[in-house]
Amino acid sequence: TATLSPGEPPQASVAVLPFVDMSESQDQQYFCDGVAEEILNSLTHVRGLSVAARTASFQFKGRSGDIADIARRLNVAAVLEGSVRKSGDRMRVTAQLVSARDGFHLWSERFDVVVADVFAVQERIAESIAAALRISLDPEQRRLMQVGQTRSVEAYDHYLRGLSYFHSFSWRTMEYARQMFLEAIEIDPGFGRAWAGL
Repeated sequence: TATLSPGEPPQASVAVLPFVDMSESQDQQYFCDGVAEEILNSLTHVRGLSVAARTASFQFKGRSGDIADIARRLNVAAVLEGSVRKSGDRMRVTAQLVSARDGFHLWSERFDVVVADVFAVQERIAESIAAALRISLDPEQRRLMQVGQTRSVEAYDHYLRGLSYFHSFSWRTMEYARQMFLEAIEIDPGFGRAWAGL
């Protein structure tokens, strides 16, 4: 397990944990992981904010643990945790930013939206985290947070499936990941992140 160096974490630092799949069929983990990873990637463009790497924060996937302990091990001041409940074209995303120092919520919100609004929800969560950690975003940072994105839900779904396969790290799943990224690109040839995945 990855543990960062001990000491006082930077005040503006955060770890994004994998979101929990609350869907009835429990078949949306790829979507939950993808949403969390996309928020993490957006936050890396925020100047002055230290973001724990995916490999470090995703090691806590499926584990129930004390947020303060997780934050200490990742050397961050705050932890974002959340859940997704997806049913048909509707989804409920719940997210909360928790202070490592005292375990209190710095920010929390629930979004009941259509799946097509997932992009706006991710942007809202990333912006809310920056605000809660007292970081102001300039227009350039906001632009960078959206670079390479798509507005096609179908392309995005294929992309998230591709990411899920990619992180399984086997020859077979790499081929599945490649196929998912190709299908995302076929739907939206301008989808930069799918090209990057490929």
